[in-house]
Amino acid sequence: MTTAVASTSSKPEDTSSNAHDGPPLCPVILQPGTDAFYVSPSDFLASRPDIHNVLAGAMVFRPTLTSSPDNWVYETLLLRRSASDSYPLKWEVPAGTADPELDPTIVSTAVRELWEETGLRAQCIICPITLGIASNAGVWIDEEGRDARMDSELSVCLVPSAGKTWAVVTFLVMVEPGREWKEVELRPEEHSEYAWVTEEEVRTNRMKSKNGAPFDFVSEAMRLTIIEGFRMRKLVEEMVEAARSAKRAASSPPYLNPRLNSVSTMT
Repeated sequence: MTTAVASTSSKPEDTSSNAHDGPPLCPVILQPGTDAFYVSPSDFLASRPDIHNVLAGAMVFRPTLTSSPDNWVYETLLLRRSASDSYPLKWEVPAGTADPELDPTIVSTAVRELWEETGLRAQCIICPITLGIASNAGVWIDEEGRDARMDSELSVCLVPSAGKTWAVVTFLVMVEPGREWKEVELRPEEHSEYAWVTEEEVRTNRMKSKNGAPFDFVSEAMRLTIIEGFRMRKLVEEMVEAARSAKRAASSPPYLNPRLNSVSTMT
């Protein structure tokens, strides 16, 4: 696990950036399953009067070598909230509230927040991540006894707060190749440090780089989302590898293709 305090260095000037210092206007690939969130926050809220605000986040992964040669594990990026902000010193994924004036879509919210909070640029939005529980099952999220639950229609987590309902959607995101290994640039007024953590650390709630100190997530719903994100990343990897294997098998000569019984092309 890698941790670091906030870097106060300014982001490099990019003439292709939005005026609000959002992510550069580079193509972002959307995968099937994300189209429901390719709508404006205003239109989304208008279609769901039971929801009052939308928050979008991003889970980013990177492979790292373990002590065993050729044994890779994946880590995800977590941010620790500033002591002066709400939910002080608690851990979360890069995320923020949708702004109708800045975000043409809910997907854009996740892309913008990832850039603003870390300096990482999204390249591909793969899929939304759920809590990993049924829509009718709630999960305790804080000492006030509030419950979060999955929506019955969309891959969003519904969180009650101050008498209102927030829709929280977290996306599995790929960033520009190599960018996930560069120094993450934080905004000190929002986050005090970042960490690359493994699934084991999240499941056991122990930070190896801090002598086993427990995580303090913004909510139990956040922890469950992160665990589900690890599962989704692995599932996507397996699906991609299966597709590649099928393509290789289909393009190989019949006498090299184990799926074909005939070897009639061999002489």
